[in-house]
Amino acid sequence: DKDITPTLYKLKEEGITFDNFYTPIYYASTSDGEYTNLTGLLPSEGTWSYIKSKDNYYPYSYGNVFKNSDYKTYSYHNGIYNFYDRNEVQLNFGYESFKGCGNGLEKYIDCNLWPQSDLEMLSSTFSDYQDASNFSVYYMTISGHLSHNFNTNDIASKWKENTDSLKYSEHVRAYISGNIDLDKGLESLLKHLEDNNLLKDTVIVITPDHFPYGLNKSEISEFQDLDYDYSLHQSNLIIYNSEIKAEKIEKYSSNIDILPTLLNMFGINYDSRLIIGQDIMSDSDGIVIFNDQSFLTDKGYYNAKTNSFSNKDVSQSYITNKQTEVYNKMNASRIMLYEDIYKNIFK
Repeated sequence: DKDITPTLYKLKEEGITFDNFYTPIYYASTSDGEYTNLTGLLPSEGTWSYIKSKDNYYPYSYGNVFKNSDYKTYSYHNGIYNFYDRNEVQLNFGYESFKGCGNGLEKYIDCNLWPQSDLEMLSSTFSDYQDASNFSVYYMTISGHLSHNFNTNDIASKWKENTDSLKYSEHVRAYISGNIDLDKGLESLLKHLEDNNLLKDTVIVITPDHFPYGLNKSEISEFQDLDYDYSLHQSNLIIYNSEIKAEKIEKYSSNIDILPTLLNMFGINYDSRLIIGQDIMSDSDGIVIFNDQSFLTDKGYYNAKTNSFSNKDVSQSYITNKQTEVYNKMNASRIMLYEDIYKNIFK
């Protein structure tokens, strides 16, 4: 919102945004969403894919890719540092430094809050990397986390006055209040980058890991249309640089597609057969894959539970081919996780 969260609004309006972008929720919610964002692979059922990944090799993860290109790599999370074994996973993904509450970030921010402040994290850690000639920084934020209320949520309470006049229910206002802190943090980050003459040469990428399931469907419907089964998972991806032209991409895509898209935008060579997601900017057909093997394309929505397709004009061969594609991508992702395929190929 241009008034409530003006920095997010600026980045969305002036950057590349993806209007048919989805963040489907998988089996382990947060950690699966983060795993998908960082690997371009689908998470596997029956395990914690993110935790299991700490023993595998990921040559195309952002940390490893940019570290191999002489960037300094940093990772931060303002929650408990070893939750989901994040301290081990992030180092394995190629980040030379990872700080969370309990292994260093408590020196920068107040870790006694719940949730902790994105503003504090984004503003106070900039000094770590501001003098690096090239840097790649990953932030896993938390201020928008549930529970969405003004009694037990320190960040929502902090910004309550900013949302008191909004015509939403209390839980929705608390959700928005929590994300104001993220917005303030991004405002601080942009100012730091500009003051240090780094803004023009920095790319900022923002996406969530799943929909705000701390709100019920009735509350979510106050600010988002839930016309279809899959509408709950519709979100946005923002890619921003102050020098690029604003652009809106209509292709259907999801968080599995972020990694290959960015690798191509940065001109990094990779074998596209080894990432299950696909470059959103390419001319390939877009597809969104849900955890029950339902899928969404520009032709319509396939509901795996009812074995039905929303568009009656689409041929059965198209549906069958997409069903096979979805199964193969989910199966390949599982094999790559369990068999450490990258290590076998590259080492």
